[in-house]
Amino acid sequence: MRPFLLALSILFSTSLAAQGITGRISATDSGEALPFASIYVEETGSGTVTNAEGDYRLRLRPGTYTLTFQFLGYATKQQQVQG
Repeated sequence: MRPFLLALSILFSTSLAAQGITGRISATDSGEALPFASIYVEETGSGTVTNAEGDYRLRLRPGTYTLTFQFLGYATKQQQVQG
């Protein structure tokens, strides 16, 4: 398991847009996109997966959310976002 993982390259490619959250998940060591990684929103019980390029979009109302990012072979990362 890679501790440096997708850690914070998901980090702040995450941005809150008016209609939700968009971002890209990639490996911190190589910058390689992580296709089909999962993103779960604790407060809503919903989530999504990244596309083949590691990009994702979640439609959420304004507020504070805890996102959980997971990809096989990497440590799980939680990130709180607010907007």
